[in-house]
Amino acid sequence: MDDADVQIVPLAEPRPLTRQERELLDFLLDGPVDSPELRAQAATAVVNGVCSCGCPSIQLAVDEDAPRARLDGREVIASGAAQIRARRIGHDDVQTEVALHVVGNVRNGQGVMWELEVWPTAEGDQKPELPPIGELQFVEP
Repeated sequence: MDDADVQIVPLAEPRPLTRQERELLDFLLDGPVDSPELRAQAATAVVNGVCSCGCPSIQLAVDEDAPRARLDGREVIASGAAQIRARRIGHDDVQTEVALHVVGNVRNGQGVMWELEVWPTAEGDQKPELPPIGELQFVEP
């Protein structure tokens, strides 16, 4: 499948996060970005979309009443959104990165979790899987 064809496919009904998805989300939120607002959003998060390529990337939805996040560290990218990233280490056959994407203007306190993305870090890698938490190390955005 060409990267241009890859997109998030909405689910007919939102579903709860799997145990592995929840562990990965919690791991990313326990890292270098301290945000009580994102943790509050995570408590209400459900999956409302999946990647069309079959990888474990998911789109998240949180309660409308969940607090919006204000971030101002290195996780903020040029668009005003943010990402918290980690890379699988110590595993040679499939190199994988994961990122929690936060959309909205995070500098103005409007950040909302949007996607938990999982992707291979090198051309030709197999389709990524959710990596074990013990094999992840945080990386700069």
